[in-house]
Amino acid sequence: WKATEKQTGNIVAVKQLDKQLLMRLKKAQYALSEKEILIRCTHPNIIKLHYTLQDQHSLCKYTLKFP
Repeated sequence: WKATEKQTGNIVAVKQLDKQLLMRLKKAQYALSEKEILIRCTHPNIIKLHYTLQDQHSLCKYTLKFP
């Protein structure tokens, strides 16, 4: 999804993962691994992970800042 940060006005991409689906398919570890890789990765062709969120329905919401 494309969204705008309220505080800064920056355009960001949001990736929302369904928690129940990930748990049922036993894929939660892959989502956590993806998060760790994006946190550590610094490359001009890869969008930087800005922050993550979690609620009762979504395991991770990745918010990636567009360059």
